[in-house]
Amino acid sequence: MVKKLPKLLIVDDESEVTEVLCDALAPDRDIYEIITADNGSEALAILNREEITLVLSDVMMPEINGIELLDKIKRRFPDIGVILMSGYGTDEMRATIKQIDCLRFIEKPFAISELRQLLRENINKQQQGFTGTLNNIELIDIIQMCCLSVASMAIQVTQNLYKGVIVISDGEIIHAVCDNKTGTDAFHEIISWEGGSFQTLRKPSETVVSIKQTSQFLLMEAARLKDEKSLKVLSEEKPEPASRPAIKLEAGKRRVLIVDDSAMMCKVLMRLLSANDLIEVIGTAQNGEEALEKINALKPDVITLDVNMPIMGGSTALKHIMLKNPGPVVIISSISSISHKGLENIFDFLRLGAVDFIAKPSMSTNMAAQEELLVQRICLAASAHVENFKLVKAPPILSDENTSNIKSTDSPPSPWNGMLYSSPALVIINSGMGGYAELIRLVPQLNNKMRAVVIALHTMPSEFVNPFCEYLNKRSLTNVVPLLPPHIENNKSERPVTLKMGNCYIGTNQLALNMDIINGEYGLLIKAHEERPQDWRDKIQDHPENNFDRFLYTVADSFPGVIITVLLSGAQVGNLEGLRCIKTIDGWIISQKSNTCMVTPPLEKALDEQLVTLEASSSEIANMILTA
Repeated sequence: MVKKLPKLLIVDDESEVTEVLCDALAPDRDIYEIITADNGSEALAILNREEITLVLSDVMMPEINGIELLDKIKRRFPDIGVILMSGYGTDEMRATIKQIDCLRFIEKPFAISELRQLLRENINKQQQGFTGTLNNIELIDIIQMCCLSVASMAIQVTQNLYKGVIVISDGEIIHAVCDNKTGTDAFHEIISWEGGSFQTLRKPSETVVSIKQTSQFLLMEAARLKDEKSLKVLSEEKPEPASRPAIKLEAGKRRVLIVDDSAMMCKVLMRLLSANDLIEVIGTAQNGEEALEKINALKPDVITLDVNMPIMGGSTALKHIMLKNPGPVVIISSISSISHKGLENIFDFLRLGAVDFIAKPSMSTNMAAQEELLVQRICLAASAHVENFKLVKAPPILSDENTSNIKSTDSPPSPWNGMLYSSPALVIINSGMGGYAELIRLVPQLNNKMRAVVIALHTMPSEFVNPFCEYLNKRSLTNVVPLLPPHIENNKSERPVTLKMGNCYIGTNQLALNMDIINGEYGLLIKAHEERPQDWRDKIQDHPENNFDRFLYTVADSFPGVIITVLLSGAQVGNLEGLRCIKTIDGWIISQKSNTCMVTPPLEKALDEQLVTLEASSSEIANMILTA
């Protein structure tokens, strides 16, 4: 089989120049094929019918000059690289070319050896990537996986005589071009093709942004249009069945699909969930592949998903669910059976859109308490606005070299000695269901030069605290320190912890029940709970959801500086007495923006009572903390 060579298109209005270049580049004919054009119009016609890899064009040409040709190529063929050349370079021309997406600008005369080297290097760069044939797989699946990988690339798709390009930047579809169409029209045209070939290419360094919608919206819309087309074809080919029994469920019940490869665990979860009138288990599946089929058929309100399963595991299943059938997914897995590396993978599940993690029920623990927790979390998950979720790009792991001069484990002088002047800010973050992703987005934006101490309380199993802190610490320029309730074995928090400016401390919401913030001899401490004055305790009902109220009272009692309380998705705000206390001492209460929040009811309570100072995005919150 003869290898298909990449093609170089040389464009110059002087035929003598193209002949000289063809002769000079002849030794590289085993690397690329050469095609020539006498002007910009002819070049565009060739680009429409040939698969060109690289264009070498003169700048000074009649009708369509080289700069105009480059602009048209970038709009219609964003995957093709362009090198410009000219014998009449001016300062103005050089300045113009410097601002546009040109691989290189070379001035005549130039050394042929240097030109050959330049062409070989860029041909190889443009050819990097995979080629393939779309057999038995949908193009939408290819694009979904690229988006979920938060990739940046161009995908060139060919079907018969038609060719289109879709450009993805950091997991978002930003541009598409096909024939004379651009933007969403071009995207839907390409995605509608039934078959063909594709090639992934390097994303152009600068690309026209012709698509404003999120990739999730585009792919959902593409799937909807495809389904409508399929239903139309089926309705034209087959008559409607005479009778089809409808699925009738009691109004108000949360319809749950359990996905777990253990038949025994499926039975346990079914028994626990079905015992409650608010929940109906509508099916079970033993792997991700079976789950996807049942999700299409049953349309559950909530999906519980195990991590390790045969055929198709939880990770792959979650990616398909979030792009094909977005809905609340709760990861239910055994913490004891997950390796340390596996726990890091769980955080990636939560980064990809799972709303919560719950440990599998254990026979050695109070089953009634486990049932209550499970039902509570499933019902709350059913209220999640998954459409508000935006994929979190995995924060890069920072090298020791990058962080060694920034992070410090030494204990700095306590910033609260002589408390009443120049006190830094104390930031209390309250996060719940749907908030993992926001913490993964927020914490890596902080650094230990901030004049603040951050304490983040999140609803999660205590066993999650250490690995979650390690996950964030490797990706952050601030020290991320675990805080655990005092009853946890081998917990250093049994001794008071001196809070250090520039650090971020993370613990469970259970910490608010068991720990207090107090003024110690050498600064502000967090330590095991002690009884506080009755005047404020009378205001707070004895209920787990009110732990946060009690904790905020201890903060208000002890800290003399600026207090910033941040409410993220699913934050349990109790009966609001703690937030009212912070408000009365002129503290700030910042809420995650509602349209980015998966679980909004708790935050809406604070918003309705006008306790929230402002709503902000994670980047805005990070900036406020850094500049406090």
